[in-house]
Amino acid sequence: PPEARDPVSFTVEGTRAIMIGSLDETTPNLVANLIVDHPLVDTIVMQFVPGTTNSAVSLNAGRVIRSAGLNTAIPADGAVASGGTDVFLAGIFREVEPGGMVGVHTWQTTDGEGNVIVGSELPTADPRHLIFRNYYGEMAIPEVFYWFSIQAAPADDIHWMTRQELSDFGVLRPESR
Repeated sequence: PPEARDPVSFTVEGTRAIMIGSLDETTPNLVANLIVDHPLVDTIVMQFVPGTTNSAVSLNAGRVIRSAGLNTAIPADGAVASGGTDVFLAGIFREVEPGGMVGVHTWQTTDGEGNVIVGSELPTADPRHLIFRNYYGEMAIPEVFYWFSIQAAPADDIHWMTRQELSDFGVLRPESR
């Protein structure tokens, strides 16, 4: 398997593009180039996308996927987590095969003075939540999913969602196909 720090790469197989690797500053452009270079691709199959160190990267990549009207899928032996989950949520149709894994946790960043800021520790009215709340709204994900995800696990851990949670929080979109 790829190392968690390897950047995203795509392998195109017909109408599907297999995505493997960690999201970084190059990812939104890689996705945009994939769409231009492979116009028949309609689904991003997220084999192993463990996340990112920069949330803006995952949200921007997700917006590129959504604006192109692409679907996302996680195969039975696949896993996405953290920022990878945010990208997965961009799919018009979202499928997680049985065995596929979707991981969530709170976000963490530092302010200009080196202080650690943790999403789950901020008041709900704090404006730093808006970047995610707005994104999930754009992706037609219920806001309750955001609050669940930041309480599900600390930043240095991961909560692997159950099939019931995937259904309850609107993560699966089989009716859209």
